[in-house]
Amino acid sequence: MKSFKFLPDEWQFGTVKIKWQEMARLKSLHQTYVTTTAQLEIIGSLLGQTDFPEHHLRQFIEHVCGWGCYQGIAGRVLQSNPIDKIQKAFRCAWAASDAEKAMRSLKQIKGFGVSFASKHLRMLRPEVYGVLDSILWNVGGEIGTLHKPESYGAFCRGLTLVAKKYKETEWGSQESLWRVADVEMALFAKCRWT
Repeated sequence: MKSFKFLPDEWQFGTVKIKWQEMARLKSLHQTYVTTTAQLEIIGSLLGQTDFPEHHLRQFIEHVCGWGCYQGIAGRVLQSNPIDKIQKAFRCAWAASDAEKAMRSLKQIKGFGVSFASKHLRMLRPEVYGVLDSILWNVGGEIGTLHKPESYGAFCRGLTLVAKKYKETEWGSQESLWRVADVEMALFAKCRWT
């Protein structure tokens, strides 16, 4: 995977280098700036466990789009798609065996590109999915074409590898849990706030 590189003291995504020892600090920085993340993860998990009831799914889409700083996408998605189509896409994404399949499911919803579909996937299953938006795409664009599910799959595989390698470091071995979304939060924080 060209966009991800690993060295003894750090890892790199595109043009951004992150030292292993700064991972936890960067994740905390993201949590400080984006305070509703943990709450949306809980709601996403509950939605999947309860088969995506209509009213709660509508609210979830509105909240995740707000979290992504573009509330207008929620209105377009909810107005442009029958709710049963949205529910079916979310159910398929929830059951998908990998990031590409999950992305293909949500991209069937008119109004969702990779960026906002990935935001929703990340909230549904943060242990295996992260957000691939323009901020991260601009620093690591070697992974393919942004609008393709294959690019999202490659990105999530790379994040999974970073999480695994981080757990093998002296800093990561002290962490009780390090998910794909945690790696993406650290990467986003490095790109946006440092």
